[in-house]
Amino acid sequence: LCVLPSTEAADAFADDLRFFLGNESSAGKRVHLYPAWDVPPFEGLSPSNEILAAQIEGLYHLLSTEIPIIVTPIEALAQRIFPQEELIGATLSLKVNHDISLSQLVDHLVQWGYRRVPLVEEKGEVGVRGGLVDLFPPLAHEPLRVEFFGDTVESIRTFDPSSQRSTGQLDEISLLPMRFFSDRKSV
Repeated sequence: LCVLPSTEAADAFADDLRFFLGNESSAGKRVHLYPAWDVPPFEGLSPSNEILAAQIEGLYHLLSTEIPIIVTPIEALAQRIFPQEELIGATLSLKVNHDISLSQLVDHLVQWGYRRVPLVEEKGEVGVRGGLVDLFPPLAHEPLRVEFFGDTVESIRTFDPSSQRSTGQLDEISLLPMRFFSDRKSV
């Protein structure tokens, strides 16, 4: 854990560390920036989706990376974090040819902070058109298009949000939540 005095210092230190460890090497991939909120803590405002996605991604890397290096500004240490058990429980793994209903997938995503929109362009958004679910999870660099045939995932593709054209194919993806608490309705 590397704690720095400001967000700018943490960004610069993480970049320097990746550079000296080799950005594409296994050591360079262990470096993760855990940002502080981009809003004052007691203002009643929510941080941006990019910040939430980066925080959840950083916590996920703590669980999934061998010997992770976390770089963070000091103000991030004073903020509430996701309990490990809840993060594991909120993470959904999608695989091609596995069964999950489209409505069950969308309900799970909305429950964990994804915003329903007609056109997916930013992290934390989900959109539904017929048997297609477009979404932009924290770990992805591009939005994803999940195509269903009945209750079976037929394909998972990345796509360019401006042209809506597919750019790649995936066999599986881990869908992390977009907030630190569930929006479950208590009955």
